[in-house]
Amino acid sequence: MDINNDNDIKRLVEKISEQITLEKLNKIWKGFNITRFALYKENKGYLSSTCEDKSLVKEIEWNPQHYGNTCILYNNEYLGIWNLNTLSHNANFDRLFASIVHELFHGYQSVFCKKDYANELKAATYTFTKEVVKLMLMERQFLYQAVMETDNKLKQNYINSFIVCRSKRISLNREDILYDLTIESHEGTASFVEYKALKMISGNTKDHLASFMWNKLYKPKDIIKHFRKGLYATGMFICLLLDEIAGDWQQEFQSTNILLYDLLLKYYCPKPSELINENKDCAELIIKNYKQKQEDNFNMFNEQQGYTVNISGNIELRGYDPMNIVSRNNKILHKHFLMIKAGNQELVLKGVIICEHNTNFAKIKKVSFKMKNEPKQQNDKVLLFEIGEIKALLQKENNIYNIIV
Repeated sequence: MDINNDNDIKRLVEKISEQITLEKLNKIWKGFNITRFALYKENKGYLSSTCEDKSLVKEIEWNPQHYGNTCILYNNEYLGIWNLNTLSHNANFDRLFASIVHELFHGYQSVFCKKDYANELKAATYTFTKEVVKLMLMERQFLYQAVMETDNKLKQNYINSFIVCRSKRISLNREDILYDLTIESHEGTASFVEYKALKMISGNTKDHLASFMWNKLYKPKDIIKHFRKGLYATGMFICLLLDEIAGDWQQEFQSTNILLYDLLLKYYCPKPSELINENKDCAELIIKNYKQKQEDNFNMFNEQQGYTVNISGNIELRGYDPMNIVSRNNKILHKHFLMIKAGNQELVLKGVIICEHNTNFAKIKKVSFKMKNEPKQQNDKVLLFEIGEIKALLQKENNIYNIIV
């Protein structure tokens, strides 16, 4: 896609709007009715029209606190948003359309689906042992085979093996597995909707697109690194299984608090079976590589250019990208951005940021980041160039700037 100026962006918004109709959305998921979205870059957004007028694109000033590709509440309306700077030079219109439908579905979920959201910080404290990783690898292998298999007897065997593996993993750590089940129920269904939107607009076959989406979301060697993203894939594939064995499951799913995996268990009763002890060596290598990646990511912070700034005191966590966090002991590294409230001021920090916590990861003890320009004390406020200002005390020690809120 060629996107060189405002007119190109407006035409792209109009083209996407023409495809997002209530009729199409209802074919994807009954009752799905969130249609408005915005594309944005830097400080300008391009808001799609209403259903009544598909040709009107509205330019709006972009709030920097609306960050990433997601769904936001804008003027009391759920809005899918997409950052144009994240599009590659060979971006595909069909995939962009389907991705925006994914984000729109999150707005629909917020209004109509009775589900609790996952505790996103659980990903930072998740327990990855060799046994857990081995079972995760086996689960995903069996789930993929269950969806792609055409022979009914083999399909049933694969479904059974998937459930037996997961049951074993649940018995090892029931608290951690709740994170899997809630992400699958929220993001997995949105990925299923994305898959159906892509299938509708591209005309490609189920097998081709299911395989494409699976490979896009899940890579065995990165099963820990991209753990959350892999749950999009398992959730989507559970939806595909439910399409085959449960008929009109969507209404039951969204009108109750049942989780996606539990709904599968309602329609499929597993039989006890023995698991082959495979993937052990692979699991050991994955964990070893993951621990090295943790070290590399934290070293990345020290390699950044600029002045080191620490903020400590009264700090609240306001927003972050759960797909790009890495934990080590009592610290969490955010690879792209972090939104905090320091004192009474909300700040958006960009780049690599490290948060230090106590035992509760929702409570921030200290935030460390780099700046191109030195922070300045001005009366009772500290000025942070290109970030904002906060009422605080600035101290400098060994070329490190400490801001106490």
